[in-house]
Amino acid sequence: MKKEPLSDLADKYFDLISEDIKEKIIKYPIYTLYKELK
Repeated sequence: MKKEPLSDLADKYFDLISEDIKEKIIKYPIYTLYKELK
């Protein structure tokens, strides 16, 4: 098992975080809009 460089690890965490943020930014407004339209 090779040790990952710190930058690779940071990239992984950043991807996870940005995915989460993207979901919040994209899905939440759509969800609230959808609820208001119903």
